[in-house]
Amino acid sequence: MMFSLLIFLSLVNIIISVPSPGRENVCSRQVSVLHSRSVSYSVSHQTTGSTNCGFLGWGRCRTYGRRYTRSYRLQYWSVYSTNYYCCSGWAEDGLGGCTIPLCPPDDCGVGGTCEDPDTCECNSGFQGTQCSDINECADNNGGCEHRCSNTAGSYYCECNTGYVLKPNGRDCE
Repeated sequence: MMFSLLIFLSLVNIIISVPSPGRENVCSRQVSVLHSRSVSYSVSHQTTGSTNCGFLGWGRCRTYGRRYTRSYRLQYWSVYSTNYYCCSGWAEDGLGGCTIPLCPPDDCGVGGTCEDPDTCECNSGFQGTQCSDINECADNNGGCEHRCSNTAGSYYCECNTGYVLKPNGRDCE
């Protein structure tokens, strides 16, 4: 039972993982959130009045007093926190880091893999940011004596009718 709970908690951690500080390609920014609350305080008012005083209460005396009322005001304060996110060109790996490079919308085509942001590592016969096929036949007929046929990532030479391809794969006899 304890083992199952441990596996469950590990999976939850992976599923809700967010980029962590100090990990590869993790950037941060400080944000502030303004909070407010109503705060009560006492307000003191001095009161004055008069009362009967003196011999047989025939005189008038001044009285002083204090009255308190409760008032409210809004109190504001900022809470600062640091948000962590994947730097530009990187995606979350689900383990708290950002190690998955992002490449062009069409990815790297059929001829390569995404190695760094916007950088495709192309297989032989492919080139460019999206690993497009190189048309080897466009440059000097691919080195073929007669005809050159371009294929995805490669090419081959063909000979005209009545000729056969020599072992070097380019010349005809």
